[in-house]
Amino acid sequence: MAMKKTIVISLGAAVLLAVIYYFSRGRETESAYTTDTARVESLVQTVSETGTVRPAQSVQLSFPLAGRLVLLPAKTGEAVVAGQVLAELDQAGLLIKEKEATAVLAGVQSELAKLAAGASSEDISVSEANLSQMEVNYQAGLKELSAIRQAGEENVAQAEKSWKDLSENNPDNITPTEQAVVKAEDNLKNTLLVDGQDFADKRQIGLNSAEARLAEINTALDKIQIIFDDEDARYLLGAQEPSLVDQAKQAKLAAAAGQGLASAKLAAAKNSRESAPAQEALDIGLALLDQTFRALNLVYQVLENSIPSAAFTALELEAYKTGISVQLTTIAQGTSALKTAEQNFKKADLIYTTNKNSAENSLKEAQAAWRAALNAAENSLASACLAANQQLAAAQSKVDNAREAAAVARANLAKIKSPARAEDLSLLAARIDQAQAGLETIRHQKQESRLAAPFAGVIKNVFFEIGEQVSAGVPIVELFSEDSFAIDLDVSETDIAKLAVGQAAIITLDAFGDDVKLVGAVAEIEPAETVLQEVIYYRTKVNFQADGQPVKSGLTANVAITTAQKDQVLLVPMRAVIQKPEGKFIRVLRAGQAVEKPVQTGLISDGGRVEIISGLSAGETVITAIKNNQ
Repeated sequence: MAMKKTIVISLGAAVLLAVIYYFSRGRETESAYTTDTARVESLVQTVSETGTVRPAQSVQLSFPLAGRLVLLPAKTGEAVVAGQVLAELDQAGLLIKEKEATAVLAGVQSELAKLAAGASSEDISVSEANLSQMEVNYQAGLKELSAIRQAGEENVAQAEKSWKDLSENNPDNITPTEQAVVKAEDNLKNTLLVDGQDFADKRQIGLNSAEARLAEINTALDKIQIIFDDEDARYLLGAQEPSLVDQAKQAKLAAAAGQGLASAKLAAAKNSRESAPAQEALDIGLALLDQTFRALNLVYQVLENSIPSAAFTALELEAYKTGISVQLTTIAQGTSALKTAEQNFKKADLIYTTNKNSAENSLKEAQAAWRAALNAAENSLASACLAANQQLAAAQSKVDNAREAAAVARANLAKIKSPARAEDLSLLAARIDQAQAGLETIRHQKQESRLAAPFAGVIKNVFFEIGEQVSAGVPIVELFSEDSFAIDLDVSETDIAKLAVGQAAIITLDAFGDDVKLVGAVAEIEPAETVLQEVIYYRTKVNFQADGQPVKSGLTANVAITTAQKDQVLLVPMRAVIQKPEGKFIRVLRAGQAVEKPVQTGLISDGGRVEIISGLSAGETVITAIKNNQ
């Protein structure tokens, strides 16, 4: 009995321990959950920063040229509208130059009109009278030839001798008509040798000059590229007038694009002996010089509007300006040299062509005269007019000369009556364009001598008085916008990826309290970072209008930028999302048990709730925290 009792007690103790262990183990694994409900709501995401108000636009206005102030209506503190004249320089000298340029233009236009009108009626009358006289002479020669032929039939022997002299080509007994042919041949050879060589020399000089100019253009464009490639100056070039940078780059690209064509035309001209390819190469070279000069001039303006810094010193800026000035001078001198070479080439071409044509015509006339004399001798011999053969030949020559003279007179009359050559008209048209450009330059200078407000605003400072002499680029008036303001914000690198230009912003000013809200927008985000106390920020500019509020520069502003907004999206608290190596999960409470579900998340709202794109349904209970009971 005692053993059975001992066994029963032992079994009871074991069962009791098992029960205690079971309940103790159950309490250790029992968990308490903190939950929330997945709900469909609107999501708003903002980035909030604090900054200082400043005018949206502020500029110091200056003249691009020097002069004496004669008009200065601008007053400190005065409100002005866009386009309102704030200052003006003395234009007396420019007015005189404008009159001179106008007179030059009118003179060239009159010259063109005269050339286009052609010869006067008096010149035509003289040429017609000359032609009439040549025709009378020709008819008289024909009559004389007929009389001589009738009177000299007995002189057949003499006529035969004359015919032999003309037909046998005996150098010991050469006739005047043969001498004329030999002389005309020698004259043509001399023209081809002398004038042709001068034409070739002037053509080669022109092409050599064009080749030298291409090298100068290449050097100039390289100088420009060095400036634009300067990393220290990249954001300082043209800082006062950014639009000039794009203009200068475009002008440089246009000039660079023309180099290939100019080189190709120059190579083609070198491989040709004709005038046209050389003229085309010179014209294209001059046009490319003009493009390069314009590009250099714009780059100089960019440098004039650049700002030096510690990395890009004023000394470096001046060195660039000096280099561009040297290139401007080189290109201008090269243009003048190429124009001179082109003019010399055209002159040599004209002389060569004219003299060659004249020599060829003279040779044709001499050969025609020789053939006419030979024909006359043959006719005299055939008609047995031996005694009159020489007189008949002379008479025939006279007739032929008269006929040629009449032909020349007829050609001269046709030439006088013909319209002006296209080349001459083009030359005068180019001179008109040049005179017009000079006049427009002066008128542009007149415009530049008047300083106008680029935008509506308030005058902050006036630095000069009427009558003072001012230099180019020296500030005359300082102007800032009155109703348009900007706020510069330093946004941390954790938020900068959310921002974009154009995003709306709500602005409150400490001076007005939270009840006054102004609306603005992100206007600019600097691409480069700003390091403040070893923390990376990105300078962001927000523009806004005062909307009737007495906003002042320097006020503290609180800016909330709306970076994202969605309606009717599924949201859960951020702490409900679990990040694992294989993805993101959410624990859902089902029948008192936690069940993990993979999800795809989206944006995070300002309230700390995260968008669930997939993997969860509205109304499900999500676990945000688990507390185990011990």
